[in-house]
Amino acid sequence: MTKARFSILLSFFLLFLHSPTWARNPVPVVTNECHDMEDPLPWGYCITSTEGSQNPDFIYYLHGRGRSKTAWMDYPKHKAIRQAWADLGKDAPTIITISFGPVWFLAEKNPSLKSGLLELYADQIIPEIEMKLGGLKGERMIVAESMGSFSGAELVLKRGSLFSRAALACPAIGDLTPSPTFAQRLKYALRANPLGLVGEIVLPVSYVITKLQKETFPDEKSWEAASPLLLAKTELNSNSPALYISSGDLDLYGFYPGDKEFARIAKERDVREVIWDPVVGGHCSLNPVKIAKFLTEDR
Repeated sequence: MTKARFSILLSFFLLFLHSPTWARNPVPVVTNECHDMEDPLPWGYCITSTEGSQNPDFIYYLHGRGRSKTAWMDYPKHKAIRQAWADLGKDAPTIITISFGPVWFLAEKNPSLKSGLLELYADQIIPEIEMKLGGLKGERMIVAESMGSFSGAELVLKRGSLFSRAALACPAIGDLTPSPTFAQRLKYALRANPLGLVGEIVLPVSYVITKLQKETFPDEKSWEAASPLLLAKTELNSNSPALYISSGDLDLYGFYPGDKEFARIAKERDVREVIWDPVVGGHCSLNPVKIAKFLTEDR
């Protein structure tokens, strides 16, 4: 083997060795401290901290349907976000996960017994947890997905002054009311139309969506007071938190058009930073690196 050829092969080997796929920074040790509470109703929370991190920010994570307070550590895609922070050389922030069970929405008080969680979460629980942690010394942000991103949008719209940034992945945002007509359901399904599976999947799934909505938003009045697409037109402004919104273009729940519209309205309303990130894939296909950068890059 000639010296020139050896040098070329060595260069390719070193490039391969130091590529992001193979030369990844180790993720620091993470501690997850969880607690169950009973007052004023059953809920729980976990505090996820990273060994050696000097990041003073608190990120409130709102999980998707069927998950729990431990979801930040349980969900593999979140490990990819932690890995991205390590690869970017960024100290991870403290993650605070608050949960009221597998299915819940942050709704202001209305006739439903499941409502009132918005006031409890934002006005009571956040201050209590932060007091236990010695107070907020950095920024307060949101990261969420699916059902949790609906609630994250509610926080942005109704308690926006509390947060500097919000990463809303695959938000459960659409224009279905809790009691739509069949024609409205069909219109919703046809507009989404992922893979042409309107009748097979999207239309039947719309009944699951509205059933869950109606449990927390029992009438048109309560829904109109919560609908992200309606509220965004009046509540978003230049003082709103910076937004990262992503959605899978093959979302079989039919949320993609609503997520895209929410991002469009945010830009129209002059929110100071809006990143719309359409992702190739189904519901809650995420881009961990973009989320990690949005939450920790120098600003």
